[in-house]
Order: sequence, then C-alpha cells, then structure tokens
Amino acid sequence: MDFSKLKKMLLVATVSALPMLSFAQDVEVITVEGGDGPILSRNQQEYSLTVEHALLALHAKNYDTSFRLLNEGARFGNKQSQFYLAMSYFNGWGTDINNKQGWLWLNVAMEARNSQWNHSFKKISEAIPEEVQTAWKADVAHHIETYGAEATEHNCKRYRPTGSSITEIICEREFDGS
Repeated sequence: MDFSKLKKMLLVATVSALPMLSFAQDVEVITVEGGDGPILSRNQQEYSLTVEHALLALHAKNYDTSFRLLNEGARFGNKQSQFYLAMSYFNGWGTDINNKQGWLWLNVAMEARNSQWNHSFKKISEAIPEEVQTAWKADVAHHIETYGAEATEHNCKRYRPTGSSITEIICEREFDGS
C-alpha cells in the first residue's frame, strides 16, 4: 500500500473534520507557566511569537494589530514581516498609504529573494518612477544596513526546492546561544 497517499487522505480527512476556529481580535499576550522544557532567550521567543501573531492578525484582517506586530517582526529582521509590512504600507492596512516606507521595507525583505515575492517587487518597481527610486536609494541602503540580514543576525543561504530549478535565498535567525 502507498503510505504517502494514505497519509495525505488522513490529513485531508482530519483537517476537514476540524471545527472553524475563531480568534479574539485583541489577543496578543500568551503566558506559559511551569514545565522544565527548553528555555529560549526572550529575543527568540519574541521573534517567533511576534511573527506568528502578526500573520494571524493579518489573515483575520485585524490590520491595526497586524501592522503593529509586523513592524516589530520587521525590526527583528524577519523577512516575512518585512514583506507584509511593505504590503501594509502600499495598501494602507493599519496605516496610511506610504509608498516610500513600503519601498524601503520591500527592498529589505527582498534580501531573501523569495520567488513568490519577485512578481510583486517587479510590478511595484515598474509603478514607482525611476527618478523616485534613485532619490530613495540612500534611504534603502540605510534601511538594509539597519534591518537587513546582517544587522539582525540572520543567516541567508541558497536553497533549491526539490524538483525545482529556481534557487531561492532563505534567511533564518542565527542561533542565539540559548
């Protein structure tokens, strides 16, 4: 018997049987007590939870919360947070539309060279006049210097998904010694 098919069927059946979950729009703090499990540094915990909560809030269209949390995650150096923060600025999700801030964060996020984001980057770069991009070039460099992979202690590596000819760059937080 093909166990991979069985596993997929079980996963589909399990997921379809789950009730719809709803999350309170204002839940932002999780307290975990007890246990002798591994302890992550406060920075690693904040990093992971901030990004996860930001994306949940964005998915729930709770734009004020998602914007605040994406901003935190972006400053920690998370590429997903940086990309979606840029989209928040471009679309006015939880903030006023600010194309310059969107462009700055989008350029920092693109250090990851995510193939799914390339299309958005190309379309946006075509929409922003070249002279404006040139005027913002120093600010982009400063943003990358401040929030880029090197500044936020992320390690970026080339990665090629199995069966794909597209090489991506994945940026992950370096081990912080905790």
